[in-house]
Amino acid sequence: MSAPHGWPAAPVPGSALARSCAASARHDGERWSRGWGDPAERTQVLSWLNEGLRPGRPGRLEREYPQLFAPDSRAVAITCFEGSDPVAFCILWPTRFELARGTLGVGLISLVYTDPLQRGRGLARRVVRRAVREAGTQGLGLCLLWSDAELADFYHSQGFTRAGSETLLAIDRRTVTSALAAKRGATLQCDEVQRIEPAQEADWPAILALRARRICHASIGENARSWLEIPELEVRVARSSNGIAGFAMRGRGDDFGGVIHEWGGDPDAILRCCESLLPQETTEGGLLLLAPRETCPLTWRLRSAGARVVRSSLAWFQVACATALGRDLSSILPELAALDLTSLESAADGLPQLRITNRNTATHLDIDAEHWLVGLFGHADAGEFERARTRVSRVLPESARSKLPLPLFVWGLESI
Repeated sequence: MSAPHGWPAAPVPGSALARSCAASARHDGERWSRGWGDPAERTQVLSWLNEGLRPGRPGRLEREYPQLFAPDSRAVAITCFEGSDPVAFCILWPTRFELARGTLGVGLISLVYTDPLQRGRGLARRVVRRAVREAGTQGLGLCLLWSDAELADFYHSQGFTRAGSETLLAIDRRTVTSALAAKRGATLQCDEVQRIEPAQEADWPAILALRARRICHASIGENARSWLEIPELEVRVARSSNGIAGFAMRGRGDDFGGVIHEWGGDPDAILRCCESLLPQETTEGGLLLLAPRETCPLTWRLRSAGARVVRSSLAWFQVACATALGRDLSSILPELAALDLTSLESAADGLPQLRITNRNTATHLDIDAEHWLVGLFGHADAGEFERARTRVSRVLPESARSKLPLPLFVWGLESI
């Protein structure tokens, strides 16, 4: 999935952004801000950030990310100023994922941005490090972020590792038609779906209820208007005599064009919603459907109908607070309650390490955090997951091994 971590070209000479950059370059007094300070500062930073990441579209970021910029948002903005001008920024959204019997505290990091004329000073590294520290201070075990491929070396050098997995299914009208004809495992027949319509505000509670049935999900806001008015977001619901039978969402701001990134409900109802979201101009047009790795009736039917499968890593991961991560893991998987996690000094290569102690067997293991994260949450490459699990097997209880990787998944509205 694409992500809003853009690094735009140098500003057009004479533009407001160029004037801002030039003014910033004249100051040498560095100041860091956690949060927005006051309303005037918030307006200034958002205007600067919006012009850098969404030039020519004022207010766009606030509409794209209601969970970050709503008045009651828990998100923490981190800004570096030179004098009175913002020069570097990122934002942290603290959330908890419902996962199995427990919850997993995660800080999602987004909108990492540095003024074009201020790059090369390490400001992006510093705002990201501050975001990770903020997550740890808030008792969140993990930080996750998404980035473009060209920034892979940058984030790996920051201690992040690729982990988890997600699947994209390439679907078109022929695939969906074939999947609808299969009807295997469906509980609702197609002819029981009375109509497919764009979602209304009154449908939002039903959509949230279908989302809550997932193996893994995070809570999102109940203000339907702010979500349904996200630019380029198309939401379809399938109505039956019993209410909303399913939903599907396509697109979301600049990040998910051409992707059905949220769906839920009865397989036939979801397929009908997907069918209505397919391009109408040609029978050859298609979309990508975002899916977790576990097998479910919808993805099974699409794959059986010939949908092409594209696997990739879920996100960039970093341990923010080892103690908090250990606590959360024990709530999700009781077999892991015997493990104590402690952060160690970084290795010679600068990558973070952990000490994992099994109190029941009095054994411990010093290991790269990368191997522990891949062993817990999996990897798009099954071989990488098996190698990581072998490395941690010394301290991992036998009863836990068959239950890994944990089914962490981040859906489109949760992702930033």
